[in-house]
Amino acid sequence: MPSLPVIDAWANLALPGTLDVPQDIRRLFEQAGRAEVLRDGINAEAMIGLMDRAGVERAMVTVWHHGDSWKTSDQQVRQAVKLFPERLVGVAAVDVEHPVEAIANLRHAVEDWGFRAMRLVPWLWNCPPYDPRYYPLYTECVELGIPACTQVGHTGPLAPSETGRPIPYLEEVARDFPELSIVGGHLGYPWVDEMIALASTYPNVYIDTSAHLPRYYPRALLDFMKTTGREKVLFATNFPMLDFQKCVEQVGQLDLPAAVERAFLYDNARGPHVTSFVSRSFKVFPAGSNGEFDLPEDLAIVISRGQGCELWDTEGKHFYDFSLGWGSVLVGHAREEVVEAVTRQAPLGSNFAYVNEQSLLLAEEIVRLSPACEALRFCASGTEATMYCQRLARAFTKRPKILKFEGAYHGANEIGVTSLFPSDPPPFPTPDPTSAGITRLVADEVLIAPFNDLEQTAAIIEQYADELAGVIVEPLQRCVPPVEGFLEGLRELTQRHNILLLFDEVVTGFRLAYGGAQEYYGVVPDLVAYGKALGGGYPIGAFGGRADVMNIVREDHLGQDDYVWVASTLGGNPISTAAARAALGVLSGENVYPRLHALGNYLREGMRGVLEERGVEGQVIGDGPLAQIVLTKENVVDYRSSRHVDTYRARHIMLGLFHRGIFLNPMGTKLYLSLAHDENTCDELLDCLDDILIKPYSD
Repeated sequence: MPSLPVIDAWANLALPGTLDVPQDIRRLFEQAGRAEVLRDGINAEAMIGLMDRAGVERAMVTVWHHGDSWKTSDQQVRQAVKLFPERLVGVAAVDVEHPVEAIANLRHAVEDWGFRAMRLVPWLWNCPPYDPRYYPLYTECVELGIPACTQVGHTGPLAPSETGRPIPYLEEVARDFPELSIVGGHLGYPWVDEMIALASTYPNVYIDTSAHLPRYYPRALLDFMKTTGREKVLFATNFPMLDFQKCVEQVGQLDLPAAVERAFLYDNARGPHVTSFVSRSFKVFPAGSNGEFDLPEDLAIVISRGQGCELWDTEGKHFYDFSLGWGSVLVGHAREEVVEAVTRQAPLGSNFAYVNEQSLLLAEEIVRLSPACEALRFCASGTEATMYCQRLARAFTKRPKILKFEGAYHGANEIGVTSLFPSDPPPFPTPDPTSAGITRLVADEVLIAPFNDLEQTAAIIEQYADELAGVIVEPLQRCVPPVEGFLEGLRELTQRHNILLLFDEVVTGFRLAYGGAQEYYGVVPDLVAYGKALGGGYPIGAFGGRADVMNIVREDHLGQDDYVWVASTLGGNPISTAAARAALGVLSGENVYPRLHALGNYLREGMRGVLEERGVEGQVIGDGPLAQIVLTKENVVDYRSSRHVDTYRARHIMLGLFHRGIFLNPMGTKLYLSLAHDENTCDELLDCLDDILIKPYSD
């Protein structure tokens, strides 16, 4: 059996009671030694069992439409896909005799039912692929972003084979529709050389090996797979005509190079196979994402759903999630209490842009648990919360500058990304913009200090004390813990110079302890920003602090010199605050934080063990349910010491983990754990890490 999962690019249902096939089809089953399938049938559950035994992760299941008694209906395929959405992928078929209805049905199958491809079998209609009746359907496939799958070569059934000849018929389609992915099934025999020529010449043409046992693959096809056609041939069986396990076992006997076998059995099917969502995402999202990740297109996915610590993409591939919405779902995806709270609130109204019952109850709980919060306001994100904290500090102290620490992230606002990851860090306290579009004015008002270096930070504060409004800090900066006395020293320095201390608890809030970093480290700031885990996966931000500072946002102060305008369209909306209250109800439960800390320790110790066993120099840092690998021998105490010595290897470790089903941000600095994780899910990551250090990912 292969070490990697398998995608079958052409399979069919064989449901009991649906196999009254013509005699010529029956003859083919008998020749393949599969006559019992026609007699007994195979229900969807049994089909999944056969896939499991063969290591087939997913199968593209085809609708057969020709109006005869032996067809497989779209409803039957839809039902099977609904039963096993992570394992079966629907492939639509249409009635080409009624083109207008065919287009509508195809769009319905893709957009409403989630089918991922169209299959046209020319001999069923006795017209070759370049027949004008097909062209509107090809256009629709391009618009929907799905591949057009067809059958090439002789028919098998007693019908004329000319319609399956690749040249000139399929070639015309490839030329007329360069944007359309075309998959020619059944190899093209006896015109295999023509099919290889098409796949070699046209970037949008692929071959699948359905209906042929691997031991009978032509030598020319195997040579093509090993050389210029490595990315052009897809494994397929034509199940139930051929058995999954028999085909997979015979692939293992072909002595294909490992990379070729992986591409053939799995990777190549994710090319035309995922077109419907991944290529569409690259059309509308720069780099195919909504920010960061920077995945190569062959690894890119579109997520369909999440539950607990698990995710599934639109093609049914399973992932263990160690990103967790960048830490926003500490309670786990679709946590029952959160879902119930949101479901109860939704019919009662989703947004009022005003204090409501849910927001009031949540605010009271935050004021109760946060030592810093005497009053607060809600906004829609942590980015807004940290921005408002900085604005309040400037207004309250009537000073212009903010000090932040190199490598810290305080949201997507201008100061938040300044000196986030400078490639050539300037001397302190000079800021690095990190991002284009940061104005010179902002840079002039930001001072940069090294995290955990109290002596140098104190010198900068002493020098600029008369201009400093606030010092903003992630108490646990990314995954770098504060050294003993550092946060306490910041508190003493800021109090001495009447500078506000701002805690960015967007990450640490409710994660290290129910009272956040304030409780965990025993240091109380003047202002605090919250987000991420507070919302239980829903968008939220909050900022609060000393009453005298927060009072300057009161609207009855409008017109006064220290009045700060603060308002948020979605801040405090009853959906997000209901979710947040439910999440806090979970997080305030018994033994939550000992469990999170124990799990984080287990993962960090496990990663250290894997690195040591494989002879990789590196550190594993973090605290609570957070972890990060840093490939350096140096003790990690700040941004500069946390930079990878071998950035290429670090990225390829992350990509390799992603490739093996560990969902994470390859550009990110940390792994997140949730209440839905356990030691077994951590072991999955550790096994993948060990594997990737032995067999690195290559793009």
